[in-house]
Amino acid sequence: MSDATAAVKDATEVTMRYVDRDGAEREVTANVGESLMTVATGNKVLGIDGDCGGNCACGTCHVLIESQVALTLNPPDAVERELLEFIGSDASKGYRLGCQVTVTRALADAKITVATT
Repeated sequence: MSDATAAVKDATEVTMRYVDRDGAEREVTANVGESLMTVATGNKVLGIDGDCGGNCACGTCHVLIESQVALTLNPPDAVERELLEFIGSDASKGYRLGCQVTVTRALADAKITVATT
């Protein structure tokens, strides 16, 4: 089985890599349709808190998605862009709020880093 095939276990699960705020990297499995915030909090990724419960109101699920993958995702809406600008991040560079990114097959084997800004 190739790495790409292994990253997409079936149509409903993908494997991706999270890098926490301390720089530790680990592989997690996510269900297609979950938010990156839900995946991170469910796997206790250090630095993803999700204080607002996924309502795009706090920025505590701020992540950096590797650029090639970020380009394939739905772009942030106006509310997410406004909060990203408020916390000093640029969505065009791959910064997103994990609560606003839905896991898709495009995230298979992607590297998701907890943002430090």
